[in-house]
Amino acid sequence: MAGREAFDQELERLLSDYQGRISRLQLEPPQGSGLKPKAAPPAAPRGGDWLDSAEARARSILARLPRLSLRRSLLLVSLALAGIFAAVLLRGARGQPQAVSSAPLPYTETAGLVLDGERLLSIDRKRQLLFAFSADRLGVRSVQHFPVAGASGLALGRDSLWSTESESGIITQHAMDWKHTIQKTYANPDRSPTAVYWDGQFLWVYQVKSEVLFQCSVGDSLVPQRQYTLPGIVPTGLYVSGGMLWTYDLHTRRLFRFRLGVLASPLDSADLDRWLPPRSLVTGFAVGPSHLYVVTDAPPELHRVELKRLAWAPHRFDSWAEGRFRR
Repeated sequence: MAGREAFDQELERLLSDYQGRISRLQLEPPQGSGLKPKAAPPAAPRGGDWLDSAEARARSILARLPRLSLRRSLLLVSLALAGIFAAVLLRGARGQPQAVSSAPLPYTETAGLVLDGERLLSIDRKRQLLFAFSADRLGVRSVQHFPVAGASGLALGRDSLWSTESESGIITQHAMDWKHTIQKTYANPDRSPTAVYWDGQFLWVYQVKSEVLFQCSVGDSLVPQRQYTLPGIVPTGLYVSGGMLWTYDLHTRRLFRFRLGVLASPLDSADLDRWLPPRSLVTGFAVGPSHLYVVTDAPPELHRVELKRLAWAPHRFDSWAEGRFRR
C-alpha cells in the first residue's frame, strides 16, 4: 500500500508540474516566422466537438484502467486531458500545419522513444517512470514504474522491452508486464551503450565511447554479428529497416540515412530544426508508416511530423566521411 501511495503522490506532482508548464505556454509564433499571433482556442460549448472528444477520451482511459484506484484513474485522466489541451495551445502558438503535431510532456529528462502499435513509449529518467502516449493525439495513456534508473535508450523487442544504461554499461531485457520485470541483463563490450533498436531479428546497440554500432544476435549473451564505425556522429535513436539505418546526429542536428553493407554508406539527411523548438535536445525518435515521432528535452516535448514533409538532401562525401564508415 505504501508503494501505491507513493506512486499516486508522484502522479499528483507530475500533474501539478504539467499544469504549471501549460500555464506558461507563450501564444506567440517564433521570431522571424512571418506568422501572426494566434489566440488560444475558445472553449467549446457543452456538446461541442472538442468537449465530446475530451469526454470520449476520458471514458476510453477509464475503460482501460479497471484495476486502478479511482484516485489514480482520475489523475491519469487529468494528465491525458491536459495533454490534449496543451497540444491545441502549442499548435496555435506556433502556427503549425496539420502535418505537424506537438505536445509538452509532464516531465523532464526524457530518454528513448518507441512506437508500439497505436501508442508511443518513452522514459522519465528522473522519476523512473514509463509513459505511454497516444500516437494519434500525443496525449498520456498510462504511467507505470520503470525498474531501471538512468536509462539511456529504449527499444521494443519481440514480446519484450530493451533498455540501456550508458554509465553502468548494462543492457536490460524487460517483460511486457505492468512491472516491466527484468528478465535478463547483459554486460556490454565497451560499457557505454546508448541508442538501441530491435529489427525483428537482431539487436542494434551503439557504443558512444568507441563510436561503434553493433548488430547482435540474442541468446545467453549478445554476440556481435557485424559492426560499423560512425566517426563524428553522436546518434540519438536508431531505426533499421530494409538494409537502411536511420539515426539523428546531435552534432549536426540532422536525421541521417545510411545504406548498410560492407560499409555504412551515408545516403542523405534531413534538417529537423524547422519542426522543433530552437536549440531543443533530441533524446529519441521513432518511425511509423507515415509519421516521424521525436521526443525532445529543454523543452520536454513530443512531436509528430509527416514523413512526406521531410526534405532529404544527398550527403556530401567529404574528408569527414569518405572511406571511414567501415565494417
